[in-house]
Amino acid sequence: MRIPSRLRLFPFLLVLGLAACGGDDDPTNPTIRHPEDFLPTGLSGWTLSGDTQTGTTEAELYAIIDGGAEIYAGHGMDEFATATYAGNGTQAGGTLTVWIYEQDSATHADDLYHDSEIVPPSSVPELGLGDQARISSTFLGKELEFTRDKYYIDLNVSGLSSDQAEAQLRLVAAGIDQKITS
Repeated sequence: MRIPSRLRLFPFLLVLGLAACGGDDDPTNPTIRHPEDFLPTGLSGWTLSGDTQTGTTEAELYAIIDGGAEIYAGHGMDEFATATYAGNGTQAGGTLTVWIYEQDSATHADDLYHDSEIVPPSSVPELGLGDQARISSTFLGKELEFTRDKYYIDLNVSGLSSDQAEAQLRLVAAGIDQKITS
């Protein structure tokens, strides 16, 4: 049976069309990444509690945090993602909250990190994490903040001992940092 010439070209055109669409496997077309891509998954001792929340506007952020959104938007926020995890096993009774903000530049992420409205009154530098990092005590637990490129990451743990909270913050932050840099 003879195949018409226009049909013989179909597989070639299909492959050419799919290649032109780009995609994650095309090294000339980098994958677009979003803050939610860096949220922890499969954390030992933690279970996602509720839905991941994401957004791109100050109004969407304000609806979640009910005040203070202008600080993040004022430093060029493009997107954000947040998730809360409930502790189980050795972390039982603990709560972990992760916020990842994508700013429009590394300079704006750095400016946000140093904004006097969010800098804790007392903190300790956390070496070997991100471009800069600090850990501090909060009213309910511990907080670790760091920047990596154009991302500002804020992690909070409550309901655990101080040492346990710090260990968990470092572990989770290192995982997020690795996701961003890979």
